[in-house]
Amino acid sequence: MLHLVFYEDVDGFHLSDIVFRMNKPPVMSYRHEPPTPMNMADVNRYFQRVQDYQVNSYFDRINEYRRGMYSGYLMTHDITNKKMNYYEYDYHESFDKVNHLNPEKLIPKSNRRFVDAKMGFMNYLPVQADRFNNVKENDVPQNFFPDKASIINQFNTLTMSLLVNGNSTLRLLDVIDFEIAKTGYMDAKEKDWEDQYLSGRYMIVSLKHMINREVGYNTTITMAKDSLIKGIPDGYEV
Repeated sequence: MLHLVFYEDVDGFHLSDIVFRMNKPPVMSYRHEPPTPMNMADVNRYFQRVQDYQVNSYFDRINEYRRGMYSGYLMTHDITNKKMNYYEYDYHESFDKVNHLNPEKLIPKSNRRFVDAKMGFMNYLPVQADRFNNVKENDVPQNFFPDKASIINQFNTLTMSLLVNGNSTLRLLDVIDFEIAKTGYMDAKEKDWEDQYLSGRYMIVSLKHMINREVGYNTTITMAKDSLIKGIPDGYEV
């Protein structure tokens, strides 16, 4: 199944499959940390340090459900055979069939509340079988329409903007790594220091380069991801 995106960058126009691009290795790793003599003296760490960040969107279960991210009905009417067909979409089943940036889902595995409530996203599409003689029929919206609606919303769930030192090698749809520490109290025995929601692999959806005398050369990266590095515990949402 292809999920194509048509876009333009400094290299020209492109038509790319975002699911295929998820398999690409990260082109850059960024880390949010305060400036120190060590990371300012090392060239690699200097370019990897995030100067500032902003969370643009963060988990909105109701809107995600209403837009078909977790479930939905698709009803098709075949005007040739005068037949109605109904198709259901299940986020949990679909997640395991498509590549993702990170290994874990955006919703706990035990959460069936939004997945089973399919009335929130209902769509009707007309189709026509056997429109052309001896030509293979490819008008099958049930194979792509619900998945596409869900994937678009998955990439709108967790989006961030990073302000980093200028990097002209970055391109749209590049995959990057981002690391940020947890906020709040951590037990001395706890070894997992990363924020399990904000850290992980992201895909670049926008780039803005700024060059001036005051700050030099900076790049603002807008990025999104469709999955988590660590799953949400089942007890958090039921």
